[in-house]
Amino acid sequence: MAKELGLALGGWHDFRHTLSTQLLRRYPTKVVSELLGHSSVQTTLSVYQHVETDQFRAPLNEIATELLPNVTKLAASRA
Repeated sequence: MAKELGLALGGWHDFRHTLSTQLLRRYPTKVVSELLGHSSVQTTLSVYQHVETDQFRAPLNEIATELLPNVTKLAASRA
């Protein structure tokens, strides 16, 4: 299935982590935890929740706009 979808995975372990991360973005932690068969949501959060690089953009842009309004306006005008 991963091959058909064009996903490059190193194996089922990678697939499980990728699936878990995506599920945690959309569904309550308890639901994902039970789908994975964990006895505790702590296991799900500490082992299977990964922050992706694109998730840093929005909070960093928001803070930069607040703290450095003149710099961010200048950068936006150059783009």
